[in-house]
Amino acid sequence: MVYSRGVADQLTAGGGFDPARVRVAANSLDTRLARAARSAWSDESRLNAFRVEQRLDGPVILYVSRLIPSKRPELVVEVLAALRERHRGLKAVLIGDGPQREIVMRTADRLGVGDAVLLPGALFEEEQLAPYFCAADVFCYPRSIGLSLQHAFAYGLPVVTDDDAVSHGPEVEALVHEKNGLIYQRGDVGAMIEAVDRLLCDPALRARCREGAMEVIDPANPESFTAERMIEGFVGAIRAAYASAASRRGLRSGA
Repeated sequence: MVYSRGVADQLTAGGGFDPARVRVAANSLDTRLARAARSAWSDESRLNAFRVEQRLDGPVILYVSRLIPSKRPELVVEVLAALRERHRGLKAVLIGDGPQREIVMRTADRLGVGDAVLLPGALFEEEQLAPYFCAADVFCYPRSIGLSLQHAFAYGLPVVTDDDAVSHGPEVEALVHEKNGLIYQRGDVGAMIEAVDRLLCDPALRARCREGAMEVIDPANPESFTAERMIEGFVGAIRAAYASAASRRGLRSGA
């Protein structure tokens, strides 16, 4: 049993595994709380009041995760600095905590965008996170994305991350370029900036990616990445293993 369809294909195509003995339980997030919180913040007047309170008077780039070196959160600040003049009122919100927080703050000061960077700290309750997700336009995650991808999708946010699949968690399989986000070449900060700029400049692309993101976590979609599908994968593997074991015992008994 594996966590992604891509790994399953590798095992069956080149690894010599019998397809009947390989099961997929795509690692997924239970998005029920996120979807409920998104609905609770659908009131425009409530969301606008939050925007005013947090000084989010323009487009918003959001990052939600630990602030650690492997994820390079300070690159989100570089994106902000590069695009600030082009997008009036642009802000970057980085939710989380960790050793890279100081680097993020120093980067903001060095680039002169400290007033446009919000660091609310580590927030864990969905009700606390929801308004930031709902107020955001792009979810930018420079490296090593995991379940945060599906968290963003639950709010219909297009995701921007790099193309180094090996460094990401198996959840990145749900990300499809230009369908629910944009992918850039690892290490190319300029390409990351261009990807975020493209989404901010193109409402039609954002809308298409928003629809694609919601489709990915829709339980009604048989190809979705949901906790329900993951459970089905586990149950299917258990049943297959049980049936195989029962069959072998039957053969031995018959002999």
